[in-house]
Amino acid sequence: MEERELSLADILADIMLHWRGIILMMLVGAILLGAVSYMRSYHASKAQAARVEKAREEIAQKEAERLEFEKDQQELGLSEHEMLKNILLEELTDLQVRAVEYVMSYESLYNDKMSYRENSLIMQMDPNNVKRAEVTIMVSASEPQNSHDIEKVYEDIVCSGEAIAYIAEQIGCEANNISEGITLGRGSSGMVEENTFRMVILHYDEDICRKMLQAAIDFVNITHGELEQAMGEHEVAVIYQSLITVIDTDILVHQRSYLSDIETLANTIETCKANFTPEEWDYYDFLENGKLTGLREEYEKKVGEERGETGEGNKEQTPEEIVKTGVTVVPGISKKYVVLGAMLMVFAYAFIIFLRYILNNKLKETDSLPVLYGLPQLGEIPVPVHEKKFLGFVDKWIISVRDRNKRKFLRDEALGLAIVAVKMAVSKEAIKEVCLVGCDLKDQAMETCRTIKEKLVKEEIQVDILSNVLYDASAMEELEKTKSVVLVEKAGSTLYNEIAQELELLKRQEIKVLGGIVIGEG
Repeated sequence: MEERELSLADILADIMLHWRGIILMMLVGAILLGAVSYMRSYHASKAQAARVEKAREEIAQKEAERLEFEKDQQELGLSEHEMLKNILLEELTDLQVRAVEYVMSYESLYNDKMSYRENSLIMQMDPNNVKRAEVTIMVSASEPQNSHDIEKVYEDIVCSGEAIAYIAEQIGCEANNISEGITLGRGSSGMVEENTFRMVILHYDEDICRKMLQAAIDFVNITHGELEQAMGEHEVAVIYQSLITVIDTDILVHQRSYLSDIETLANTIETCKANFTPEEWDYYDFLENGKLTGLREEYEKKVGEERGETGEGNKEQTPEEIVKTGVTVVPGISKKYVVLGAMLMVFAYAFIIFLRYILNNKLKETDSLPVLYGLPQLGEIPVPVHEKKFLGFVDKWIISVRDRNKRKFLRDEALGLAIVAVKMAVSKEAIKEVCLVGCDLKDQAMETCRTIKEKLVKEEIQVDILSNVLYDASAMEELEKTKSVVLVEKAGSTLYNEIAQELELLKRQEIKVLGGIVIGEG
């Protein structure tokens, strides 16, 4: 026996011929998963209703507690502001109160830093384009020690508030806007004696920087007259001054560090607010505005819009939100579950049919005896589809599609052709007798054999019918008298290995096999 090849078309046709079972399985799957979806929605609705009821009870309990607390506060004669604060504090733990106060302190620090960023001279500068003015001033007196002492006094004066205010007045701005840009340093090392000092002025505008430099020199000259009266005669001379554009990495580091601190503070504040409970929000609103202004609702609306855009998950609902939402789940059957159940059952049932087809080792109508066993195929006798079967015409159509490349014959036509083929095979062998052999020949198979026998007898050909020669001792004994046989096998009943065993038996007995006839499934 040759290895049997599987035909995808035959497999699909076999599955389609079970269309009644497929429809039944679809209904079963749809009903089962439809019932599951209904039970899920029913339990979800009940759970949601219980949650809403519990939220109502919590709200009622809080309201009762609030009214009781207000009554106690009124009896103490507190103001409305104090009463509101006590009511809010009553709903908070010490940890929650500290969390709100921390946020308030963070916000205060954040606002201070933002104010500094907007008004600071250093923060307004471009580190890659800093205007730097320098002036070195020498103080000299008759005594070297006096020169050193007087120079120290000048160092204190030029960086005093009076000096910065004078410089600010000359350029028309506030003193606190330029104080960061004025620093004091020692004189050039080794070039002059220690009775020198250096002023460094930084600004982002070259003209203003030049004016500040000149104002600083003017202030030193103005102060010179007053100090001469107090400390004795001395001379003040500008020995070096310059104005250049430089790259200042210290300013760059300062700016980046400061902006990083601001960003960290902003993130900390946002994170803390995101973790606020409704009670903490109300207390924060009270501390911020002295009353409840609806900050919590505004924040939740803002966060809700952001979450709608970014796809973030929803925050846990408050009892008020739960009651407002109400019961949204209505018990019902999900169409998706119904369709899914039907499809799953169809696939499962089709897979079972596929496995049965693959594992089935019985002869099929579409099998070819010449291909499998090298036998001449003398006939294929179809069994008509039972017309009384429910929608039997569908089965006929499926079979016609499967056998679209084959010539169609009625049973009587196919039987007549098979009889002629057997007669020709017998005549070719020049014999007048033949035996029809098969496994379990009964019902339509036996009837077919009798019809063949009846027709061939009229042609003066002796025909014997032997069934189950592999399993019936008397039939096997009768086989000894036979010289030639024709195998008659029933599709869907005879096993492949049974045909192979029959051929082996006939070969041992040196009996000529003229060919085979396949009777369709019925």
